[in-house]
Amino acid sequence: MSHTAHWYRVTLHYREPSFEAQRGAQPRPYRGTFLVQAPTTESAVRVARCRFDAWTRASSVGWVRIVVATDCEALPSTEALAHASALSPALAAPPPDGWR
Repeated sequence: MSHTAHWYRVTLHYREPSFEAQRGAQPRPYRGTFLVQAPTTESAVRVARCRFDAWTRASSVGWVRIVVATDCEALPSTEALAHASALSPALAAPPPDGWR
């Protein structure tokens, strides 16, 4: 089995139940998209979840975010480079130590 890293675009669809209850509405799920370099689809999703969790902890909101769906798409390296320039540095940053 090859351990060559590939580029993936991982989109995490999430809800904010406390916020929705406070507003009395349930909008379509929000989403966060992460550009990830990883050897497998499964590891790309794990890295994206780690970044999502770090992003959630760093936000100033007081409600919980719950991931309700995940999309993971393998990208050709040239497309990945184009997407990397469009994403914020926090979303395209390498995973923190110990993510595996």
